[in-house]
Amino acid sequence: MADLPEYPIVVLENDAPERVGKVGLFDLYMPVVGTGIVFVAAVPGTLFLAGPRFTEIVRRASNLRAATTLIHMGLIRGESLAFIREALNLTFQETADLAGVPLSTVIGWENNTIPVPLHVWTALAQRACVADGRSLPANHAICPDWSLRQIRVFPNIPSRGVAQVNQASDFQSQVLSDFQPLFPGAECFPPPRC
Repeated sequence: MADLPEYPIVVLENDAPERVGKVGLFDLYMPVVGTGIVFVAAVPGTLFLAGPRFTEIVRRASNLRAATTLIHMGLIRGESLAFIREALNLTFQETADLAGVPLSTVIGWENNTIPVPLHVWTALAQRACVADGRSLPANHAICPDWSLRQIRVFPNIPSRGVAQVNQASDFQSQVLSDFQPLFPGAECFPPPRC
């Protein structure tokens, strides 16, 4: 067998972090509990043995963008209300105090045992849209599509801090006080037999 010439071994670097502690872009999965919808955002994180970890600022910005995307889809139900509440970092009690209802009512809204009033959902949706710098949608889905899917979102990752949610003193002042439903039964979602 002939002697083969020795060539230097060339090690090429790739863009994917493969070592623990390396920083890169990783997918952050944000499922809407109780539905088949999962939001995915490619955001900066640090790789650890158990998987990537993300800073609180990155998580908040990603959850807020996912919540406003859910709002723009017009899916008004308890699951979306819970997702929006969590993205706004509100507790059950804070939500109940803002809406002027007992704690059990908020829990009932999120469990879909009590229909979600449109003015409550709209007020929370408006808070989320203002915090994310997006406009509130004009239309809402009458019969929402909760089919299984992954939705990629592109959050605005701030370089210094997170924009603060407007703190209104009165929960009802964020929505029109003279709201008139377009059809009977529209003041609560989901409508019967949808």
